[in-house]
Amino acid sequence: MEDDYCASEPWIDRAATLCEEDPRQTYLELINTQLCWLFPEFVRNLQAQSPHEREMSRTAVIEYHDKTQSTQAVFKTSKELQCYLQTPTDGEENGPRRRLFLLEDLSSSSIEVLGSHLRIPPTVFGAHWADPTNPTFNYRNPLSRFSEDAFVVRYPSTQPIRIDASPDLQSTIYRYNSNVHRHIHCYDPKGPIIDQPKSYHALSFWTSGVRKDGSWDSVLIVDPPVGDCVKSLPDGVLLKVDHSSNEHAYSRMHSLTPDFNTVSILPSDPGEWAQGWIHPQYYSIFDDILAVNESSQPRVQDPRVSTEIARKLAICSFLTFLRRRILNMLRLPANPRTTALHINRCDYLREFGEGVLSSWHHELFGFVVNVKYIMGIMAREAEDNVVALGLNRASTVDDLGAPQWEQDGWTAIQEHCAKIIAMAEAFLQSYLQFTSMQEAQAANRNAMSLARITNLTMVFIPLSTIAAIFSMSEDFMPGKSKSWIFWVAALPVLFVTFALTTESRSSIKRWWKLGQERCRKDRVKAQYVA
Repeated sequence: MEDDYCASEPWIDRAATLCEEDPRQTYLELINTQLCWLFPEFVRNLQAQSPHEREMSRTAVIEYHDKTQSTQAVFKTSKELQCYLQTPTDGEENGPRRRLFLLEDLSSSSIEVLGSHLRIPPTVFGAHWADPTNPTFNYRNPLSRFSEDAFVVRYPSTQPIRIDASPDLQSTIYRYNSNVHRHIHCYDPKGPIIDQPKSYHALSFWTSGVRKDGSWDSVLIVDPPVGDCVKSLPDGVLLKVDHSSNEHAYSRMHSLTPDFNTVSILPSDPGEWAQGWIHPQYYSIFDDILAVNESSQPRVQDPRVSTEIARKLAICSFLTFLRRRILNMLRLPANPRTTALHINRCDYLREFGEGVLSSWHHELFGFVVNVKYIMGIMAREAEDNVVALGLNRASTVDDLGAPQWEQDGWTAIQEHCAKIIAMAEAFLQSYLQFTSMQEAQAANRNAMSLARITNLTMVFIPLSTIAAIFSMSEDFMPGKSKSWIFWVAALPVLFVTFALTTESRSSIKRWWKLGQERCRKDRVKAQYVA
């Protein structure tokens, strides 16, 4: 099927045969022919979308003007977006048009409208579609790790939701009910860790570049939040999502989210204090970008500067995720179901022998090993994000004017990853040493039990020997006339045996030590005389 689907002739020749008056159809054909080898699953998803799924995306536009503040509009359907793009405007009224389009989810209708009108390379959408946790390697171009016109940032996120499903039947990983290939990972309620579900997202940016008249068009692709339902991986059944469950209220720690504000001093007018203090909800990055932009109302000249809000949200989500991992590691030595949230991290190993680490668990050891491995991947992903944003290039940083908060943010992410790796390494070593000590103590207890059994054996063996000797004659059998002779002979032997197993053993040890000490003194005296 794939051989027939991917034609051998160049896609340019096939696109040239289409009607030039239908750019959307031409762009769709371009996606089918160009991405069939690079992103086959993405192309297959576009073709399989139902009429409802073709309109699931949310789109918006933020326009930045010279004389006035920015304006924004949200489009409910792709038809509204197409009408907006096809409506001519007077460029002299507010100066050059500087527009940032926000696209949530990857529905085929929105992709066709934006891609055909703005002439976006199809690989921008294909690279964003893949799940960041899957082993895919085409999301970044190795021949251009940094580009001024595009970047892809991948980051983890946590959400305070609960999915009503059985881990034994539906596992603990569910798929988003959306067009992007995203999964949400839940913790097993019976496992050692109880926390919010986590997911991994991508933030993709593309811009046409600044034109001669100062105008530009940019597209920022964001991932949708978890909706009202998720899909079970084994059978594809829709499962309900509880967004207001009180059962996991203890895990909703918004205090772990970094401060989003960069205000050094409040405005002089008290009425403007609330407007200057911005706090995103960290539920939908699409809504947070629009809300923060509406409150701040920036005047943007550069396309990459228009993505500062989104880049800051990605850093904050990344840091929140890592802070939750640190909190979980601190709670790991004790029972996570009964331990209070506020723990002194300088004394986190105090209850090492009272929690889940007090005995050997294969799943617990695997969890710590997995944390160490995942944090290594996270640290590498953060380094790739730094390269993709051009923060490691001194000349590029000066040219683009990269803000200091972005460099500090990614540095903090790398430091948090290193801290968690060091904690996991400490846990692994302590866990192995603690279990080794437990095994040694158990072996000592078994040896003491064997010693007691040996003492009892030494007591009863002589009695069995005497009984066997007296059983050779019927006169010494129980109830006979000479049966009392057995007890007369057995009691002294029993007393002597008991003495040998207790007092004599300690006496022999004492005499042995005295003999060794005397020999040592004689050797020292002989050396001194010599």
